[in-house]
Amino acid sequence: MSPGRAGRHIELPADGGSLRAYRAGPPAGHGPGVLVVPGARLEDAIADACDRLAREGFVALAPDPWPAPGGEGEAPDAAAAGLRLDAAVAALVGDPGVDGARIGSLGFGPGGALALRAASRSPRLGAVVEVDGGLGALPLDAAKIEARVRAIFGEREAGADAERRELERALGAAGVRALVRVIPGVAAGFMHPSRPDRHDAGAAAGTWEMLLSFLRAELA
Repeated sequence: MSPGRAGRHIELPADGGSLRAYRAGPPAGHGPGVLVVPGARLEDAIADACDRLAREGFVALAPDPWPAPGGEGEAPDAAAAGLRLDAAVAALVGDPGVDGARIGSLGFGPGGALALRAASRSPRLGAVVEVDGGLGALPLDAAKIEARVRAIFGEREAGADAERRELERALGAAGVRALVRVIPGVAAGFMHPSRPDRHDAGAAAGTWEMLLSFLRAELA
């Protein structure tokens, strides 16, 4: 365990290889499981989110799902990221410290789209929180999502209105039990202290309380 951290970096089996991840558990040693999906790399801000969840009684697992681009200027492979996330879901579901039949997920940015996709591929996902997300580049079979969904957008983010409307339309058409919230006066990244140009401590604190209450209610 790293100094000052509630968890540690581990390696998960994935597609014949390994997948770097960060796992943090509560003082009790067990609790409901929450998958934390980064929008880009597995960084300190994501480990911080896992540590916070652990302090609140959850077992949190954050994989590093995004493969490095194949060449300069190329985008990360979203399909490969989806397969890596499937491996992380299996690892969390099988974690002996995880209580209950269902797990939750918390995704940031493009990681929110992956979290939704994971819920469409596994009925073990009972709650999804998507922050600064959208539908993403991967096909989504929304009709297969059994989880309840909370999607959170910053009011000031360019393009957020269109992403929010499209997400609401797709989830509503599929009958997914979803609530979309717009946080006034903030842009994407408002929850990350590592982004001082966008971080809003007050909005972040309120959003954390909202998502923690949601996860507790759905994973109890």
